[in-house]
Amino acid sequence: MGADNDGFAVVLTVNTLDWTITSGTKHEFDTVLGYYNSLTKIDQTHYLNAYAGVGNDGFAVVLTVNTLDWTITSGTKHEFDIAQGYYNSLAQIDSTHYLNTYMGTDSDGFAVVLTVNQFDWTITSGTKHEFDTVYGWYNSLVQIDLTHYLNAYMGTNNHGVAVVLTVDVPAADTTKPTYSNAQTNTTIAGKSCLFSIQYNDDTALNPNGQYIFSTNNTGTWVNDSAINFTATPSWANVTKTLNSSVGLSIGYRWYADDNAGNVNNTEIFTLTTTSADEDCWTETAGKLIIPPGCKYYTNVKEFIIGT
Repeated sequence: MGADNDGFAVVLTVNTLDWTITSGTKHEFDTVLGYYNSLTKIDQTHYLNAYAGVGNDGFAVVLTVNTLDWTITSGTKHEFDIAQGYYNSLAQIDSTHYLNTYMGTDSDGFAVVLTVNQFDWTITSGTKHEFDTVYGWYNSLVQIDLTHYLNAYMGTNNHGVAVVLTVDVPAADTTKPTYSNAQTNTTIAGKSCLFSIQYNDDTALNPNGQYIFSTNNTGTWVNDSAINFTATPSWANVTKTLNSSVGLSIGYRWYADDNAGNVNNTEIFTLTTTSADEDCWTETAGKLIIPPGCKYYTNVKEFIIGT
């Protein structure tokens, strides 16, 4: 809490030769109110902060640190308690889930799981749990194991109280994603071609699941950069200019994993480049779709389908 009771963050740099400290540029993450902060690390550049904001309500925000110049930016604030959110204390459950204990309505003790979307760094919150119906001040939370957390706080009659909180962590997702509808929209040599495939998952593809497109279109196998899925199910689409050689067999495949890291890569699909007058047919899921009047050439014979 800084000037005008607003919420601020700053990077402090410690000189390990003489143990002096310097500070970077302050970042104002809340222009109204920002006290009773509790900060925990997500990864090397992202940090989750829970605090009391406007109306003394409970808020959380992801702060991003630029490690080149140590400046800070903040994401979208999430209000996890619309009544009160004092004396926050955060503990990490896993890379996307964080347990927060705090003083809520009527000064009672509450706990809530905050979920961080690592695709856009937005935050959502689960169902609040009231662990003390009288008082829940000055919380201090630590992890015991994946599902158990010890919270010390000031309770009834200002006494020191401790409680073990149990989080129901869902069983690990071990089922790999599925794929279907692998297709291209042309085979004309030298033309722009859309490669597509649909992925699905029994739990979730996004936000951490990714796909990589790979092809030997240039003569050697090249992998594209990974792209995050943004929905479940989701289409993966990549556009490439096909090799200019007619009659060339081009291989392509997809590498993909779901939100839990379960991998399911495709087999190698192939297409054969054609000249413009040959390409009135399309390939979908390994089948040729040949419309009326279309000429399809194979070996040296000509077939006219649909006439």
